[in-house]
Amino acid sequence: MPRTIELRSGTWSWRVMDDEERQRPDRAAAENGPRPEASLLVLEDPEVRENRMQVRIPRHLGEPGNDAAVEALARHPDRRELLTRDGSRFTFLRRAGQDGPRGSSPHVPREIEVQREGKGPVVVLLPENRGLGEVTGEELLDLIG
Repeated sequence: MPRTIELRSGTWSWRVMDDEERQRPDRAAAENGPRPEASLLVLEDPEVRENRMQVRIPRHLGEPGNDAAVEALARHPDRRELLTRDGSRFTFLRRAGQDGPRGSSPHVPREIEVQREGKGPVVVLLPENRGLGEVTGEELLDLIG
């Protein structure tokens, strides 16, 4: 049975990818995936599986053992993918050099790079004190206009 969490952005099923899954040849994952020194927390919208988030988990933290730990990580994903009703695909990425609140850091990364098929990347600012995983899909679309 899939494990799920509730965030402000909706319901997400989650799993931690094991090393075997992460080592499958996948060009997109190789180009945009996590560094090998990290496990990967993958969250998917159960209703629209193309809507997903990914969070690198440094090995020294181990795997999240409960929903509270997953929720804390999921609020600030490294990557979020969104499929709109009209079939447009957007990828939202944490900007390089922004530390997320993985531990005691109070800093919430606000600058997010948005990529859309066939268009150049743009940078948007998230609402104050909201992580990328807490913002709804509609709010994300409003940010990019």
